Amino acid sequence: MTDDQAVGVALGRLVDEGVLTASQRDAVVAALARERARPTAGRLAAEIAAYAGAGLLLSGVVLLTDSGWEHVNRLWRVLALSFVTALLVLGGVALAGPKQLFAERIPARTPRNRLAAALFALAALSVAEMVGVAEGDGSWVWPILLAAVVAVAGYWALPSLVGLVAAVSFGTWAVGGMFDAWAHAPSFVVGIAVLVMGGIWLGLTRIGLAVPTWAGYAGGIIVGVIGAELTDHDWLWVAALILLVAAASFALYVTDRSPVLLIGGGASLALAVIRAVWYWTGHSTGAAAVIILIGVVLLGIAGRRLIGDHS
Repeated sequence: MTDDQAVGVALGRLVDEGVLTASQRDAVVAALARERARPTAGRLAAEIAAYAGAGLLLSGVVLLTDSGWEHVNRLWRVLALSFVTALLVLGGVALAGPKQLFAERIPARTPRNRLAAALFALAALSVAEMVGVAEGDGSWVWPILLAAVVAVAGYWALPSLVGLVAAVSFGTWAVGGMFDAWAHAPSFVVGIAVLVMGGIWLGLTRIGLAVPTWAGYAGGIIVGVIGAELTDHDWLWVAALILLVAAASFALYVTDRSPVLLIGGGASLALAVIRAVWYWTGHSTGAAAVIILIGVVLLGIAGRRLIGDHS
């Protein structure tokens, strides 16, 4: 077991035992990363060049599909995209090292691991394109679903910010697509399914399975609000569901003092109030003034209490 793996296992055990919260674990990891030696100019240049190469690879795939790609035999297109996908996955494994995969629930912090995680995320995009070409009927649910599987697998193998973004994005898109295109569910059911996905991501983050913690919480809150909006139902329902996201954020903050939960909860509460007041009062100026007054009073009470605690 390497030193990094030993640290990851030890910190994970402390989180499981309740000694540290997920946010505190991330803070320890960040502090350890800052103590590492600064990279040389050559290494920085190599890292920048690697990400530039990954970006050009993605651009090439996009441009390829937008050119005379449709005139190429479908089998050759699938084989070409399969090759690109395999290259991305194998490149990620080679960069990270097989022993680093599925080893620890700590965000990738070395240049090699961060680049490997980016390659895994690009592999999910490549898989989506490959499956879409193989189907050839314009259907998008299967491509997104399999891309979500690859994104989640890549993130589970090597946790990272880019991997979490890919897993949350493709996963949410896939769930909405299955309920919409396959089950032909009404918009309200689709929205509730996406809202539940947001709650799942919040829960996974709280127990330390979604890292970085701040990004996991942010992703859960954003997905939850999107789900509430997708219900496209009565304004009261939408406002109530967004308010539910705010309540969940504030409740989680009691157990894990992540600033993202406060910011996300406050933003969700503001959005819920805006939706309710707009539809309830017809954009009334008086109602807006009352809301401002209530906000000022709450800020004043809270500020006085915080100042008193500080003194």
